[in-house]
Amino acid sequence: MAVINEMKDKSMEIKQSNRKLIIGTVAGLHLYFLTPALLSFQKKFPQLEIEYIEASSLSLRESVINQEIDISLIAIYEKTIYKL
Repeated sequence: MAVINEMKDKSMEIKQSNRKLIIGTVAGLHLYFLTPALLSFQKKFPQLEIEYIEASSLSLRESVINQEIDISLIAIYEKTIYKL
């Protein structure tokens, strides 16, 4: 699972800090694995506040670029690719 591996990598950066991890996903995306992964992550790093937001793919892309969110799970459609 790429998401879990990315979360593990991110956790190494923030392991010693009291930090917020902001994760964005596209509304309506059925990510059955995300809730158990976040719960497991939260148990391992209880000092970490996790914020979850939903937005459009383009909005989430811009938020990652602008370092407003840490991780984004997006759906890439043809119109999204052309705006990259």
